[in-house]
Amino acid sequence: MTFREKALLIWMALRNGDWLAGDRTRFIVYMSAFMTVPLVLVSFATYFEAGLTNGRGNLLGEDFVNYWMGAKFAWLGNGAHVYDSTAFMSALQDFAHLPLDFHNYSYPPSLMLITLPLAFLPFVWAFGVWTVAGGLTVFALVRSFWQTRPALLAMAAAPATYLNVTGGQNGALSAGFLGGGLLLLHRSPLIAGMLFGALSYKPHLGVLIPVALACGGHWRAFASAFVTVLLLVGISAGLFGWEAWTAYGERLVMMGGILDAGGLEFWQRMPTPYVAARLYGFERESALWLHLPVALYALSRVISVWRRSHELPSLKAAVLVLAMFLVTPYLWDYDMVVMIVIFAWRLHEGQLRAWEGSALALVMILPYLLIIAVNVLNFAIGPLVLVFALWVVSGRKFS
Repeated sequence: MTFREKALLIWMALRNGDWLAGDRTRFIVYMSAFMTVPLVLVSFATYFEAGLTNGRGNLLGEDFVNYWMGAKFAWLGNGAHVYDSTAFMSALQDFAHLPLDFHNYSYPPSLMLITLPLAFLPFVWAFGVWTVAGGLTVFALVRSFWQTRPALLAMAAAPATYLNVTGGQNGALSAGFLGGGLLLLHRSPLIAGMLFGALSYKPHLGVLIPVALACGGHWRAFASAFVTVLLLVGISAGLFGWEAWTAYGERLVMMGGILDAGGLEFWQRMPTPYVAARLYGFERESALWLHLPVALYALSRVISVWRRSHELPSLKAAVLVLAMFLVTPYLWDYDMVVMIVIFAWRLHEGQLRAWEGSALALVMILPYLLIIAVNVLNFAIGPLVLVFALWVVSGRKFS
């Protein structure tokens, strides 16, 4: 076989996504999955060097302590005080009995309602429940399309899984709300709306959901989501006072400053156009202007695809999730756990567009590509991968 013929075969395999079912791909997935388990265990082991810390100011589960401590504040009737950085850090120091890096509670009061059961568990047990429950939630969603073994392998091999678990993050929780809502949208619109409403604990992730639901004519889910948000706001305000929501608004402003000042440590893990512009030296206002046309393109794709009644549910879901990643200026790599569900769903329903399989696979490994491309090549690859994937998935022609 000549070089030209080999190149053509590779081109066609990438275009059609045939390589996803190849033996080499399965081998890589198996190896990645089996490597993830010991890496997670080694990572956890480093957090027992000094108490429950790594001796450098980080607790086991890193950011998970924010959710656990927030639930503690809520249970003790001090929900509004969770946004007092001095009080919050003092409570963390009293718990750890060791110096810790700066932590803050950057979520709305409604999250304290969702995580309140954690307050009744010791920290290590709470972290275990959080991790296992999140994993089981994502597994249950993926298991809707694949058998047990491939579902577990896909979860274990996905970079977002490793980053979410070791960082004690909320990616699996978001995936449960968003992925579950999308899966139940046609069968149980009221429950789907409740799940979408619960995602309001990260409002920047759900900004396109009302647009998609309206364009698709899913008014029952739209109303359910709206009522759920009102209930979460109302109940949390009743329990913690409106001052908690006022403090949360002030915290959002502070968080914007923290993320903008975070530099490479933060930005290497954020694939948005805004962060890419910041990496290349643009000031905040200029970066937002550069982000805007990409966000508008993502919005237009959601409107266009969700208005098409003949499109597959999995394709609409993929377009919405990819567009959500591009609309928000701030998106972390662990927020991409939901892509495991979308990837499995699209491969299960089939009728992939040309290049779609390869594009979605790129998005799946994007959390690792981000770190490598930014640190080694000084290249912000995130927006290019996401825009390419959205362009491919939202196209009209099948492969």
